[in-house]
Amino acid sequence: MFLTFATPLSLLALETCYKGIVIDPPTSLPPNLPPTKISQTLKSLTPYYQSDMTQPFGLNTPLAKTYVKRCLVGVKGTTYKYLGIRMFASDWKKAGDGGVAKLNDWMEVRTSHHLDELGKSRSYPPCGSNKYTVALINMMTSYDKKDKDNKLKKEPDFGNDRTNVSWHADSSLQNYSTIAVYHCILDEGGDMAEDRDRERDNWRVGLKVVNDAEGPTMNTRGANVSGVASAESSSSLSSARPSDHPKITVALENNATYYLLDDFNHHHQHAVLSPDDKGENKTVRYSR
Repeated sequence: MFLTFATPLSLLALETCYKGIVIDPPTSLPPNLPPTKISQTLKSLTPYYQSDMTQPFGLNTPLAKTYVKRCLVGVKGTTYKYLGIRMFASDWKKAGDGGVAKLNDWMEVRTSHHLDELGKSRSYPPCGSNKYTVALINMMTSYDKKDKDNKLKKEPDFGNDRTNVSWHADSSLQNYSTIAVYHCILDEGGDMAEDRDRERDNWRVGLKVVNDAEGPTMNTRGANVSGVASAESSSSLSSARPSDHPKITVALENNATYYLLDDFNHHHQHAVLSPDDKGENKTVRYSR
């Protein structure tokens, strides 16, 4: 079972087992940081993006090239590790003319606001900081039926949509680190895409409950196989099994930002779903 965002049942899920995800519309950006300026910054970082060779099934297994191209910018000296790869950040005060650092400053303001609101709406206060030290920028291309090299896998849980980034919880972060993701759609030249039919650019994020996927109570396999939530979990997860909670999808408006607040990443996984149309998407993922 899965729910589409903004239906009555999904809105109920967002107030219970998915409390902690918040979406800022494009209008939330400040006047001095319009989408056109952000897209120019991302375009200027084009030489930094690269694919990685990983061993997703562990050591001594076949190498696989990532479909997503990435670059890392952040506080000088910061690193980030995923799938066994250690990435070193370019200084975000210099790379991209400092635009990523300016976007970070605004994200921290919005994160502080959202954490305060989250604390008012549940029985225990947030533990995490509103500060970020690194930004992982992902460049993704949507599914193109005419491209034989585009081998994005189908996601059966969501009507066979294509999956750019498969199910995961972000790792190598400080516990209770909020994850802020700015989403934008660019044309093939790397410039901000003109407004088009929403369904055509319907990139989405899939969400599902996986107790203790990350965080201080994560078990050695990265998920609590018994399905019992830890004591610091949101009370909405209770002792229910992850299969008791419906998966949901959240459509992403161009130039919107979503936040996975506080301990949300500890007890959920997410995936990035691609529309069936050729186009380029970039996300700027801030974490700590």
